[in-house]
Order: sequence, then structure tokens, then C-alpha cells
Amino acid sequence: MLSIPVDLCVGQIKSGSVRIMGIALGCSADGNQKEKHRHEPIASHRAGAASPYAPTLATGDFGWWHDGFRGWERTRDWAVELFGAQRFDGVFGFSQGAALTGLLAALRETETTPMAFDMAIMVGGFTSTAPQHANLFTHQLHVPSLHVMGRNDGIVPMRDSQLLAERFAEPVIIEHAGGHVIPDHLAITTRIAAFVAQHRRVTTPE
Repeated sequence: MLSIPVDLCVGQIKSGSVRIMGIALGCSADGNQKEKHRHEPIASHRAGAASPYAPTLATGDFGWWHDGFRGWERTRDWAVELFGAQRFDGVFGFSQGAALTGLLAALRETETTPMAFDMAIMVGGFTSTAPQHANLFTHQLHVPSLHVMGRNDGIVPMRDSQLLAERFAEPVIIEHAGGHVIPDHLAITTRIAAFVAQHRRVTTPE
């Protein structure tokens, strides 16, 4: 089972033979999120996380990018290098991290920047409509995707999360009555865990 801590910036979430790259909000220089959210597990126990923090932390910055996607290129290059060095079964993103997950899913399908992962999970996410990303979204994305969105999300309106889901050919959508959180309701976490189990690649545990 997977336990995904919301309070990490980016971590390698491992359980048995499944390894998920978890991306949350931007971080401050001390490795903490600028905004505080509850630590809400996706499912139960025995998942370790090591945190190769965002490249902006080296300069005391936080966030995957800023207004107008300033800094996106640095984040993109960092992610490409990370995926070139390590194997991930999937990517799990929350908030701005979910928007980044959508961009990584688009990069995954380009010939110039190949990335290998088998699923994308986005919670409270939104999509980029910036001109510099238009070439990434010329078609619907084919990686299996799961989208969790809150009907009372006051930070990322549910319609923005729906627009992100529409970037994908066969999105699985889970709605909940809450706000800008990773919900811990058993009915939802069970579906997320089932999605991971369905799409994970069977490999030999490390």
C-alpha cells in the first residue's frame, strides 16, 4: 500500500515494487511548504520517501515556477535529469505539483524529451495554457491518468481541474466534497490504490 505525505516537496514513494514520484507545492529554503496542508495518507503503511528537493531551493527560492511560468525551463531540465537517472512507475502531484505532473505527462509523449512512467495522478491540479507549452498539448495524452478534485476547492476551482483532465484521452475523475486537500476518505483512497495497482509495472523489488 502507498502512503503519500503531502508535506514533502518531491519524494520517491516506494512500497514493494511500486515507486511513485510525489510532487507537492513549492518549498521554502528550509524544505517546508510555503502553505501548510494536512498530512493525509493515500493508503496505509510501509512507504519510504527520500526527497530530492526542487532545483530552486539551491537559491533559497520555492515553487516549480512563478508568474508566467518563469522558471519552468529549470524545473523541466531537473525533471528530465531525474527521470534519466531513476525509474518511476508513476507521478503523483498535488496543487502546483499536479500542474507539473500534467506537463511531465506531456513531455513523456514527445520525441525530444522522452520520459518513462506508467501512470499520472493529479489532485487539485490545473493546466497550463501558456504559449510556451502549446506544442506539448497538440493531442490528448495517452498515459493512464487519475484526477481528484474538490467541489469546494477555493484555491484551484474544480473547473480548472476538469480542464487538466481533458488533456488526457481516458481520464479517471474522482470528485469529493472537500476543498484544496488530498482527501483521506476510505472510498477515495481505495480507488486511488486500485488505480496504482492496475497500472503498475510488475518488477523485481529493490
